[in-house]
Amino acid sequence: MKTFISIIFFITAMFAGFLQADGDHQHLGHFDEKKLGKVNFPVSCTPIAQEQFNQAVAMLHSFWYDEAEKTFHQVTVIDPTCVMGYWGIAMSLYHQLWATPPAAAELQKAREALLQTRKLVIKTKREKSLS
Repeated sequence: MKTFISIIFFITAMFAGFLQADGDHQHLGHFDEKKLGKVNFPVSCTPIAQEQFNQAVAMLHSFWYDEAEKTFHQVTVIDPTCVMGYWGIAMSLYHQLWATPPAAAELQKAREALLQTRKLVIKTKREKSLS
């Protein structure tokens, strides 16, 4: 009985830890952008799209997936020929550090974003390797 209680306690503690760790990455729209950090990821887009792209990559690397996706989408609105904006949308939909795999709708959305890149001229070798 003592072993059973110890196992239940251990499982509960582990589950609580996972919830806390996951909770730390759900910023719920009140993320302090000043603490986001600076990213310089050169892409062949317009200068305004480049600024947005850098911010989106910083969000992505901070596990702020929903906001990263919105910002990458904004990149494609600012510069519809920015291949890497579509790449960023797809990357934002894949939460590789979380325990749950992407939902079917997320996979479809990512696939659609990547299909957009096939319609565009990919301007650099690096962008071609990532698209």
